[in-house]
Amino acid sequence: MEKRKGKLIVNKSGGTASVAGVTFRVTLPSSWIRKIGLSEDARNIKLMFDGQKIKIINNEEETKMLNNILEDAKIKIQEKMNKVGFVDDTDNAERFIDDLAREYEEEHDLDFDLILETLEDHMKKTYKRKGSCDKTGHYAGCYYKDKEGLKKWESIGE
Repeated sequence: MEKRKGKLIVNKSGGTASVAGVTFRVTLPSSWIRKIGLSEDARNIKLMFDGQKIKIINNEEETKMLNNILEDAKIKIQEKMNKVGFVDDTDNAERFIDDLAREYEEEHDLDFDLILETLEDHMKKTYKRKGSCDKTGHYAGCYYKDKEGLKKWESIGE
Protein backbone atom coordinates (compact mmCIF):
# COMPACT_ATOMS: atom_id res chain seq x y z
CA MET A 1 0.00 0.00 0.00
CA GLU A 2 1.38 3.36 -1.06
CA LYS A 3 1.17 6.19 1.46
CA ARG A 4 1.63 9.92 1.13
CA LYS A 5 1.04 12.86 3.40
CA GLY A 6 -1.22 15.66 2.28
CA LYS A 7 -2.94 18.76 3.48
CA LEU A 8 -6.55 19.86 3.01
CA ILE A 9 -7.26 22.94 0.96
CA VAL A 10 -9.93 25.06 2.66
CA ASN A 11 -12.29 27.24 0.60
CA LYS A 12 -14.44 29.77 2.42
CA SER A 13 -17.45 31.31 0.74
CA GLY A 14 -17.74 35.08 0.56
CA GLY A 15 -19.21 37.13 3.38
CA THR A 16 -19.00 36.05 6.97
CA ALA A 17 -17.24 32.74 7.40
CA SER A 18 -19.36 30.02 8.93
CA VAL A 19 -19.18 26.25 9.12
CA ALA A 20 -21.76 25.95 6.34
CA GLY A 21 -19.71 28.24 4.08
CA VAL A 22 -16.57 26.10 4.09
CA THR A 23 -15.59 23.36 1.64
CA PHE A 24 -12.53 21.15 1.76
CA ARG A 25 -10.51 19.80 -1.15
CA VAL A 26 -7.58 17.47 -1.47
CA THR A 27 -5.02 17.00 -4.21
CA LEU A 28 -4.40 13.39 -5.21
CA PRO A 29 -1.35 11.99 -7.02
CA SER A 30 -1.98 11.61 -10.76
CA SER A 31 -0.50 8.12 -10.74
CA TRP A 32 -3.14 6.95 -8.21
CA ILE A 33 -5.95 8.51 -10.23
CA ARG A 34 -4.77 6.86 -13.42
CA LYS A 35 -4.36 3.46 -11.69
CA ILE A 36 -8.06 3.43 -10.79
CA GLY A 37 -9.00 4.25 -14.38
CA LEU A 38 -9.77 7.94 -14.07
CA SER A 39 -8.44 10.72 -16.30
CA GLU A 40 -9.22 14.17 -17.63
CA ASP A 41 -12.07 12.61 -19.64
CA ALA A 42 -13.23 10.07 -17.04
CA ARG A 43 -13.91 11.98 -13.83
CA ASN A 44 -16.98 10.36 -12.25
CA ILE A 45 -16.28 9.07 -8.77
CA LYS A 46 -18.24 7.65 -5.87
CA LEU A 47 -17.26 8.68 -2.37
CA MET A 48 -17.91 6.31 0.51
CA PHE A 49 -17.55 7.19 4.18
CA ASP A 50 -17.75 4.69 7.06
CA GLY A 51 -17.26 7.19 9.89
CA GLN A 52 -13.47 6.70 9.90
CA LYS A 53 -12.26 6.48 6.30
CA ILE A 54 -13.18 8.02 2.97
CA LYS A 55 -12.99 5.77 -0.10
CA ILE A 56 -12.78 7.13 -3.65
CA ILE A 57 -14.07 4.73 -6.29
CA ASN A 58 -14.15 4.99 -10.08
CA ASN A 59 -17.82 5.48 -10.95
CA GLU A 60 -17.60 5.77 -14.74
CA GLU A 61 -19.39 2.49 -15.53
CA GLU A 62 -22.25 3.18 -13.14
CA THR A 63 -22.62 6.71 -14.52
CA LYS A 64 -22.74 5.39 -18.10
CA MET A 65 -25.30 2.78 -17.08
CA LEU A 66 -27.46 5.43 -15.35
CA ASN A 67 -27.26 7.65 -18.45
CA ASN A 68 -28.40 4.74 -20.64
CA ILE A 69 -31.24 3.98 -18.23
CA LEU A 70 -32.27 7.62 -18.24
CA GLU A 71 -32.32 7.79 -22.04
CA ASP A 72 -34.57 4.70 -22.17
CA ALA A 73 -36.76 5.99 -19.34
CA LYS A 74 -37.24 9.36 -21.05
CA ILE A 75 -38.96 7.57 -23.93
CA LYS A 76 -41.26 5.64 -21.58
CA ILE A 77 -42.05 8.75 -19.55
CA GLN A 78 -42.81 10.76 -22.70
CA GLU A 79 -45.13 7.98 -23.92
CA LYS A 80 -46.95 8.06 -20.57
CA MET A 81 -47.22 11.85 -20.69
CA ASN A 82 -48.57 11.76 -24.25
CA LYS A 83 -51.09 9.04 -23.38
CA VAL A 84 -52.33 10.24 -19.96
CA GLY A 85 -51.08 13.82 -19.66
CA PHE A 86 -49.48 13.39 -16.24
CA VAL A 87 -47.41 11.06 -14.07
CA ASP A 88 -48.95 10.46 -10.65
CA ASP A 89 -46.59 10.88 -7.71
CA THR A 90 -49.18 10.42 -4.94
CA ASP A 91 -48.36 8.36 -1.84
CA ASN A 92 -50.05 4.96 -1.78
CA ALA A 93 -50.82 5.11 -5.50
CA GLU A 94 -49.31 3.24 -8.42
CA ARG A 95 -46.21 5.36 -8.92
CA PHE A 96 -44.97 5.09 -12.47
CA ILE A 97 -41.49 6.45 -11.70
CA ASP A 98 -41.01 4.00 -8.79
CA ASP A 99 -42.13 1.12 -11.00
CA LEU A 100 -39.67 2.17 -13.70
CA ALA A 101 -36.86 2.33 -11.14
CA ARG A 102 -37.72 -1.20 -9.92
CA GLU A 103 -37.75 -2.47 -13.50
CA TYR A 104 -34.29 -1.02 -14.17
CA GLU A 105 -32.97 -2.21 -10.80
CA GLU A 106 -33.78 -5.82 -11.71
CA GLU A 107 -32.51 -5.44 -15.26
CA HIS A 108 -29.19 -3.71 -14.45
CA ASP A 109 -28.39 -4.73 -10.86
CA LEU A 110 -28.11 -1.13 -9.68
CA ASP A 111 -29.32 0.43 -6.44
CA PHE A 112 -33.06 1.31 -6.56
CA ASP A 113 -32.60 4.63 -4.72
CA LEU A 114 -29.87 5.73 -7.12
CA ILE A 115 -32.04 4.97 -10.15
CA LEU A 116 -35.08 6.62 -8.56
CA GLU A 117 -33.07 9.74 -7.74
CA THR A 118 -31.87 9.93 -11.36
CA LEU A 119 -35.42 9.59 -12.71
CA GLU A 120 -36.86 12.08 -10.21
CA ASP A 121 -34.16 14.64 -11.08
CA HIS A 122 -35.18 14.32 -14.73
CA MET A 123 -38.86 14.75 -13.86
CA LYS A 124 -38.18 17.88 -11.78
CA LYS A 125 -36.08 19.43 -14.56
CA THR A 126 -38.41 18.51 -17.41
CA TYR A 127 -41.99 18.77 -16.15
CA LYS A 128 -44.14 20.98 -13.98
CA ARG A 129 -45.14 19.64 -10.60
CA LYS A 130 -48.08 20.11 -8.30
CA GLY A 131 -48.63 18.54 -4.92
CA SER A 132 -49.53 19.01 -1.30
CA CYS A 133 -49.67 17.15 2.00
CA ASP A 134 -52.80 16.70 4.06
CA LYS A 135 -52.94 16.92 7.87
CA THR A 136 -51.76 13.32 8.22
CA GLY A 137 -48.70 13.91 6.01
CA HIS A 138 -50.15 12.02 3.01
CA TYR A 139 -48.74 13.52 -0.19
CA ALA A 140 -50.84 13.88 -3.33
CA GLY A 141 -49.12 15.20 -6.41
CA CYS A 142 -48.14 14.74 -10.02
CA TYR A 143 -45.79 15.79 -12.76
CA TYR A 144 -47.48 17.24 -15.83
CA LYS A 145 -46.60 18.79 -19.16
CA ASP A 146 -49.43 21.30 -19.58
CA LYS A 147 -52.65 22.53 -17.97
CA GLU A 148 -54.66 19.79 -19.66
CA GLY A 149 -52.55 17.14 -17.97
CA LEU A 150 -52.95 18.83 -14.61
CA LYS A 151 -56.74 19.04 -15.09
CA LYS A 152 -56.86 15.31 -15.89
CA TRP A 153 -54.91 14.47 -12.75
CA GLU A 154 -57.09 16.75 -10.61
CA SER A 155 -60.27 15.17 -12.01
CA ILE A 156 -59.09 11.72 -10.86
CA GLY A 157 -58.84 12.93 -7.25
CA GLU A 158 -62.39 14.27 -7.20
